[in-house]
Amino acid sequence: MSIRYDDNRIKRPYSEHEYTNEQVLELEKCSQDINEFTKYIRIVNPDKGEMDFKPYDYQVKLLNALHRERFTISLQSRQSGKCVHSSTMVSVRNKNTGKIEKITIEEFFNKFSK
Repeated sequence: MSIRYDDNRIKRPYSEHEYTNEQVLELEKCSQDINEFTKYIRIVNPDKGEMDFKPYDYQVKLLNALHRERFTISLQSRQSGKCVHSSTMVSVRNKNTGKIEKITIEEFFNKFSK
């Protein structure tokens, strides 16, 4: 889904914005506490449309762990409320040549989903 910049809630990249003192304080709170930040997340539900993000208990635990620790490993199933952007870079090794190359997750998916 593309970003709708015509919506006043999403500022364009590199655009300037004057923040009020209250907004600065709220930004500071959100940068310190992941649970404060999640109050501002909206998701698009296929059945209910746009709605507030209400994380499940396991999502809250995972978010807190990711916020506290720089290196976190989590064994998870697919479709468990996480996402990867198509431009995320991954390293893959060719089994035959041993050559390692960096490609986007989208290229990886397209290459190996055939």
